Amino acid sequence: MSKLSTMRIVPGMTVCYDSVRYHVVDLVSAMQVLIKGDDGNYQTVSAIELIPDLEQPLISLPDLGAIASDKWERAIEIYNMIDPLIAMGSKRRTRADVQKIAVIADKHISTIYRWLEDYEATGLVSSLIRKPRKDVGKKRLDERVEALITKTIEKFYLTAQVRTPAKTAYEVRKLCIQNNLSPPDASTVRNRIFEISEEYRMRRRRGGKAADERFEPIRGSFPGADFPLACQTASNTFR
Repeated sequence: MSKLSTMRIVPGMTVCYDSVRYHVVDLVSAMQVLIKGDDGNYQTVSAIELIPDLEQPLISLPDLGAIASDKWERAIEIYNMIDPLIAMGSKRRTRADVQKIAVIADKHISTIYRWLEDYEATGLVSSLIRKPRKDVGKKRLDERVEALITKTIEKFYLTAQVRTPAKTAYEVRKLCIQNNLSPPDASTVRNRIFEISEEYRMRRRRGGKAADERFEPIRGSFPGADFPLACQTASNTFR
């Protein structure tokens, strides 16, 4: 188990670093934490250098501080699984590399691509916390229809023919009728498609080179971007 899991460090927690009090803003990796001082300055530091301030209450961070510790631990487990792929960078890692992690994690390869996309878009572990399902409370589709949607997306949409979501939904409808099943709404098929990582979709439909060009981070430096969310903070300053 990681040090973060052992220490139960979560966003909103008050900690001491170099004898100065800080607030935990987010987890950058399994061992790195983004903290904010009372002066408003941010730092990314090693988790093992932090001392929890048990006498101080959590600060108000409703979106992150209220997340249960088991969800944070799961996010860290996911981070640890994809960390080797993150270290490779999108240009060096291959589909075979991603597939190996998918087998270890017992997940579809598109899930691994989605995790990578979520993390690399922010550089924060919190992006790996599972989002609530949008269809909670709604009637579930027949399992046979779900299986047909999955198969059609795999064999019809995720191909070099670059078919549209609308055509894919029509294909699902046609196959459902042929199999005496009630066709799902077209929006349901579109939602299933857009739940798949954009990077994975592009790799399957347009090839690895196009995906690398689209998702490889632009190399160079950005003045003042010394910590996660730095660009966002800077932009807010000049509004």
